[in-house]
Amino acid sequence: MELPSNHVPDLWFPDGNVVIRVGERVCCVYKGFLASQSPVLSDMFSFPQPQSVDTYMGLPTVTFPDAEKDVEYWLKTLLIPGYFQIYPGTIEAKKLFAVLRLSHKYDVQYFRRCALQHLARYYATDLDEQCRLLRSKEEFNIEGSGNIRFETDVYLLAFETGTPWLIPSLTYTLHKYSSIIGHSIDHLAACLSPFDLAKVWRIRGLVEKKIGMDSLVHALDDNSVGCSKGMTCASDTCRLLTNLYRAYGADPLGFSPPSVLSSALCSEACSSCSAVLQERHRELCEAFWAALPEQIGLGTWVELRAIKARDLGQPTED
Repeated sequence: MELPSNHVPDLWFPDGNVVIRVGERVCCVYKGFLASQSPVLSDMFSFPQPQSVDTYMGLPTVTFPDAEKDVEYWLKTLLIPGYFQIYPGTIEAKKLFAVLRLSHKYDVQYFRRCALQHLARYYATDLDEQCRLLRSKEEFNIEGSGNIRFETDVYLLAFETGTPWLIPSLTYTLHKYSSIIGHSIDHLAACLSPFDLAKVWRIRGLVEKKIGMDSLVHALDDNSVGCSKGMTCASDTCRLLTNLYRAYGADPLGFSPPSVLSSALCSEACSSCSAVLQERHRELCEAFWAALPEQIGLGTWVELRAIKARDLGQPTED
């Protein structure tokens, strides 16, 4: 079969039996192989074809109703061994999103799971893991990540692909951006619906309710016996937190030890009060994290972790 000038490189197999149009370009691939990977495509290919079906070079043609580049990324993932970088390999964000989106839509469970393994590494469902991620200097293995545009893209994709366990950590991250970077609010307003934007604002209310600075400082009031500074720790810590008010409100979980912020938090307190502060902060963090999913309308952590385990092929919690 002659190679057409508008073919997609690496996606034209001379012995293929179906042509897929990707915009103005074409691919010649194997209908049986695609059907074996996707129950949705298997059903689609099994439908009786009308006599007037569109053909290209004598072969039936198919046009997917999806973004052209997404289709190209996805077909190459299915047909070219090693094209999709399995975690912990580095992968381009656009490729990752395309493979997750279309693998979910066309029920290709293996590559849906592979894509989610990349994202699961950076969006925690466990408090300790979330705190570790916040203080980690490790860079994402996803090219194009680490910015608010990436976070909002993942947030929207999580809803599209039925992965709600990604959303609490994502929403916390969006709250952090909106609290620290002024122009990020404009980006969020442009990308998210009012309903989703309200979820980000609810995080601020949950921070004030569950993990506010007043609750933290008041823990020192009961430590008069242990304090070695004549109970000046409370006033000194309150003054420090006032200076750190914006940073604490934006990222209270980031004050968990052994972070730099945690060291700053305890720098004005004696060793006894420092231990009390850390213990109280941990209690507040646990209360905040436990309430987070329900605050944004996602049920409980038990339910979300069960969905995550199913998505990643892991055993569920007892």
